[in-house]
Amino acid sequence: MRRVREVMALVGLATAWGIPTYAISHGLKERIPVHFDWAGQADRWGSRSELWALPAIAFGVYFLLTIVPRFSGAFNYPVPVTKENHARLRTRALEMIGWLKAELMLLMAFLVFFEVESAQLGTTGNLPPYLFAGVGIVLITVGAFWRAMFRDAKPGSATISGAHPTSRTKN
Repeated sequence: MRRVREVMALVGLATAWGIPTYAISHGLKERIPVHFDWAGQADRWGSRSELWALPAIAFGVYFLLTIVPRFSGAFNYPVPVTKENHARLRTRALEMIGWLKAELMLLMAFLVFFEVESAQLGTTGNLPPYLFAGVGIVLITVGAFWRAMFRDAKPGSATISGAHPTSRTKN
């Protein structure tokens, strides 16, 4: 499952970089919407070179979420850590980071797509449902893993058997 998450993250990151590359090389106009309000209306316009901001941010997030797991000893958990539950909590935290990396890279690719699509059509407004769904998925992931960590923190919790917080079996 870890490889699947990493492939998803890399596909999202590559797409976030590929969309502007393709759009610019195929004649994207020079002035494009570069920032949107919550209603999807462009509230700032700029040069098409600003299209590289989101892919750069995506790369930074990818890099950060690749490096952070190497410092798992410094993690803060939402529950008390004991000798008995430390390994389970660490595993959950690493899984959560892996899923968040994949989800955030795909979300960034969708954001870049929306930005390019708005520039090509010359219209803005009505944020597409997939952007809200993407944010919802990220929030659900965090909530599900936190819930699993609270369960894993209890004495006598079962060991982790799957890659998803709800796939754990109880003793």
